[in-house]
Amino acid sequence: MFYFSYVSVGRHIERKSPKPTENEEDKNMMNLKKERLVRTKRPEMTVATIGLTILIGAGLYQGTKNEVHLVVDGKEQTILTHKNKVEQVIDMMGYDPQENYILPALDTKVKDGLQVIIQPAKNITVKVDGKKIEHFTTAKTVGEVLESGGVTISRLDQVVPAVSTELTEDLEIEVTRAFPVTVQISGKKQTIYTHSTTVADFLKAQNIQYDSNDIVTPEPTKILEKNDVVKIIRVQKITDVVEETIQLKTEKKSDSTLLSGSEKVIRQGKSGKVEKTYEIVKVDGKIRNKKLIKETIVKEMEPKIIAVGTKMPSRGDVAAKEMLVTATAYTPYCTGCSGTTATGLNIRQNPNMKVIAVDPAVIPLGTKVYVDGYGYAVAGDTGSAIKGNKIDILMPTKQEAYRWGVKTVKIRIVG
Repeated sequence: MFYFSYVSVGRHIERKSPKPTENEEDKNMMNLKKERLVRTKRPEMTVATIGLTILIGAGLYQGTKNEVHLVVDGKEQTILTHKNKVEQVIDMMGYDPQENYILPALDTKVKDGLQVIIQPAKNITVKVDGKKIEHFTTAKTVGEVLESGGVTISRLDQVVPAVSTELTEDLEIEVTRAFPVTVQISGKKQTIYTHSTTVADFLKAQNIQYDSNDIVTPEPTKILEKNDVVKIIRVQKITDVVEETIQLKTEKKSDSTLLSGSEKVIRQGKSGKVEKTYEIVKVDGKIRNKKLIKETIVKEMEPKIIAVGTKMPSRGDVAAKEMLVTATAYTPYCTGCSGTTATGLNIRQNPNMKVIAVDPAVIPLGTKVYVDGYGYAVAGDTGSAIKGNKIDILMPTKQEAYRWGVKTVKIRIVG
């Protein structure tokens, strides 16, 4: 039981409780302990409640995320995200849109079950017509890169590496355009499309052979350009060995035992043989130069030897009958001549015979005579122009007949 006493102090009134009894004090202490016990248990209940609340909230938060299926270079993985757009998802995953192919578009809104394809791009260098271009691409092969870049290729162009080659990082692709070149070989022209760099490379690619003797223009080391003309002049150096006859030569030797003007064959002689080696230069198949570089005697020539009389005739060698005649000359092959005399002598087989054509009414056929400057002979032939004191003497060649000309000579009848 509480009691109050009021003390007036100015305008304030102080209220005092009555002093509790011993039993009341014990009761109050018990109540205070109970209250403390209750206050001690309340905080434990609050933490548990908060933890549960967080778990429930987290579950609810996770449940609001969208499920996105990422396909990276053909491999699929699933993620949960609150990102609103594909661009944010890509950024979250650490992929650069500039270096990767992304599908769908970056501004596509994210929804549950969305599939996002990420195809890593490769850094490729393409060189066309001397220009280099670097870019990222998701193409699989060289051919796909060129097609996607609008680079048209003809069957004559060269692509390195081949169009079927699979792409690798930092691959360099070079396209060399074919251009026309005219090749002229031994005068024949042909236009060929090529992508060779030098004249030598071009000829090798076309399987056109040449050697050090051939003349190639321009120089094999020259860089080829469009519409160039490559000329090859074929030069051949060949060695030709031939066997030739050494023509028979006649040697005349004076013989004092023979009457002047008479001749006698001492040796018939034999022709020889010589082996000649020539160096021949042909230009485009035509002989431009022929040079004798070696000569070997295979068989020696034996000259024909004729004894020429120097003995002047005595009175006993000639008859008393002498006359002056006009003497011309003819050969076994003269115009109108048959090669056989009126008396049947074959002067073509025996051109060195001493025969004269006469007028049989003046000098009978078969008469042996001595002609000054000609020697002993036989009257063995006739001629339509040989009349009276006129004779025609036989010479073995035209040159000798021309040298004789027309002469007035003395002729002696000797038998």
